[in-house]
Amino acid sequence: MKNWKRSKTKERKKQMQAPVKLNNDIYANEKGLSENDRVYLVSASIMATLGIPDKVRPLEKSELKSSTEEGNTDGDIIVRKIEAFLKQKNLPKTKQDLIVRTLKNTLLSENINKPINGESQLKRIFSKIVDDLGIYYKIGLTTDFTGKLFNEMYSWLGFTQDKLNDVVLTPSYVANLLVKLARVDKDSYVWDFATGSAGLLVAAMNEMIIDAKAKITSPLELEQKQLKIKAEQLLGLEVLSNIYMLAILNMILMGDGSSNILNKDSLLDFDGKYGFGKTDEKFPATAFVLNPPYSAEGNGMIFVEKALSMMDRGYAAIIIQNSAGSGKAKELNKKILTKNTLLASIKMPIDLFVGKSSVQTNIYVFRAGEAHQKTEKLLSS
Repeated sequence: MKNWKRSKTKERKKQMQAPVKLNNDIYANEKGLSENDRVYLVSASIMATLGIPDKVRPLEKSELKSSTEEGNTDGDIIVRKIEAFLKQKNLPKTKQDLIVRTLKNTLLSENINKPINGESQLKRIFSKIVDDLGIYYKIGLTTDFTGKLFNEMYSWLGFTQDKLNDVVLTPSYVANLLVKLARVDKDSYVWDFATGSAGLLVAAMNEMIIDAKAKITSPLELEQKQLKIKAEQLLGLEVLSNIYMLAILNMILMGDGSSNILNKDSLLDFDGKYGFGKTDEKFPATAFVLNPPYSAEGNGMIFVEKALSMMDRGYAAIIIQNSAGSGKAKELNKKILTKNTLLASIKMPIDLFVGKSSVQTNIYVFRAGEAHQKTEKLLSS
């Protein structure tokens, strides 16, 4: 038993180091690639090799021939596989087109497809990704592994320090806590106005499916409910296009609730409606989860004010910089409380976020649609 545990621990450690190994390899040995190129190449390679049973066969390394024939370069082959994959995932056509258009800029570039000594740079990188990561996402992913992968990919993007602080991922256990505090169940409609890599929406989707499995006994009804959860009951907004692509990939890897992940500014461009499919219908949000960019107005409380102003009922659970509740966002907070009730303030560990060790955060829990009363008893810790 001890040997088995040691072996399992060793394998888990190897799995968690795989994204770092891949990054170091590409950074050291593959020249001429921008930070975005690296993110898009990993995203494209994973989508091309996932496959869909009986519908889309995973792309194999041997299928890339480093040809210069028009329409049959390695990039062309990968693009066609991604198109087939996305089509079978039943994503909205406009979403499919957006993803493919974004990835094409990198995949079809001349330099990356040019064979040197019989092999293109694209085939070499594709092979490295499959060798380093393939086994892990094909045998079934955990949120810990994808969290490590996306943290590593974030680090490639060359943000300024302030912006880097704004995009640090929410630890999976905190994401799960926020989802529970927002009372998410199988019938919730959950949105996130600064979705990042979609970790909070992945946690929400998992919680909704767990609840559905516990309460629905009919296999057919359960299947239909799971499809509805993924297609209609989740909505996320991310303004940065490179981070947006990570969110799409994360949702595809962890269960494919990517239909309504939108590449929009939630403060300026979002009107509360579905982004794809039912574009004339309001998203009937009943749960709001958020880890906002703290550089935004009110340390991020501006996102809370907008989201809650568009909700008629339900709950919100957000993790926010402590100073947002101690004067930095006073006017925004007063505005929020005229229509919503603050139920709890939970002080979090000061070292919660790697790279933000000096930032004290709190989780605030709100009930939407009911003005805060002075007599309201606040739970705090």
